Amino acid sequence: MKPLCVVDTCSLIYLSEIELAKRSLHRWLFDEFEVVYSQLVWENEIQAHFDQMGSDGARLRQRNAGAQRVWEMASANQYEQALFNSFSRIEQVGQCDKCRQPIWREREVKIDLASDRDKGERHNCGVALDAVRGGKHRQVIFLTDDHNAIRQYVQPIFETFPLGCVWSSYDFVLYLFMRHRTRTTPDEIKTVFRDITAKAADEEKQKSMKSKTQAVWQQRLGTYFRKVDRVAQVISRLP
Repeated sequence: MKPLCVVDTCSLIYLSEIELAKRSLHRWLFDEFEVVYSQLVWENEIQAHFDQMGSDGARLRQRNAGAQRVWEMASANQYEQALFNSFSRIEQVGQCDKCRQPIWREREVKIDLASDRDKGERHNCGVALDAVRGGKHRQVIFLTDDHNAIRQYVQPIFETFPLGCVWSSYDFVLYLFMRHRTRTTPDEIKTVFRDITAKAADEEKQKSMKSKTQAVWQQRLGTYFRKVDRVAQVISRLP
């Protein structure tokens, strides 16, 4: 059985129309994992962004292929209510006057569950919980590049519930490098990282991305350049 990957729309967009070892990243993703998402993500988000995914979006549209990836669950809204109606997360509440380090505390947060903002991520969290709770999967990979939603919703849930791990598109590509090392090179992986970053930056720019956000994306790029070099170094020492 393939590992379960609960994927968000933004990651499908960022991974679209990019190739590695002469295969699209979408094909790599669907071949490596059982890829699923919530009904709401499919109906309200993915279908609205087919054009941004180009040929990969067209494949999801063909023969209802994308609809077949919807995770079937009894009540997504009930899961959302249970997970987020009474909800707390670690937040920065200030800064130490002496050492200037941030001060973090767990705070109860009131979430407007009627709002569509980040509703897809909340429903995908329900999918992850249902998959493990129902015994169909032992762990899941939660794939998203929406770092605000990760901080606000996803990470607090995964810190409390031992459901698996949270990946970005960079993590997925780094996984491909580790698993299929003989089929690609560190330079090719870095090129893919740049392509993902450029696509993400272009997407964010359309939402009036702040210069601080641009700096964060560049910082992540440098971090993953170092990671792929380290993975290559270790693998080169192995039989």
